[in-house]
Amino acid sequence: MLEQGTAFLGRSPSSGLPDTKRWWKISPPQIKQCFYNSQMFVLSSEGATYYEGYAFTFFFPFHHAWVVVDGKVVDFTLEAVDLVERRDNLKPAGPDEVTAYLGVGIPTDVLRKYVLKYKSAEPYAHMHYLGSKQRFL
Repeated sequence: MLEQGTAFLGRSPSSGLPDTKRWWKISPPQIKQCFYNSQMFVLSSEGATYYEGYAFTFFFPFHHAWVVVDGKVVDFTLEAVDLVERRDNLKPAGPDEVTAYLGVGIPTDVLRKYVLKYKSAEPYAHMHYLGSKQRFL
């Protein structure tokens, strides 16, 4: 990850891009389903790249997946969390905390093969980059 990963700082709202805005309406993302949310978007659109790695908020780093569209991070899962937290008055309205990302992109054709083979949305970076035969580390 440190050798081949790409770092990103911040994220763009899905409402700011036509494809991501449309996808959100068709298939609202689910909390705690970052691999599924991100993979399904990339497999149903063009021009987006699926990334897996770590997201860093002011709490702690966590294993995560997101998409990059036109060089911008779109994180459907954290957006869904933000909406629920605001709805439940757990988070004030206003700008979100800055999230940093470090991850590797997986080509869409490779991702499609894994999803079809295993009929599952799960982390696949270790299989792609490390040649691992194990589905989970």
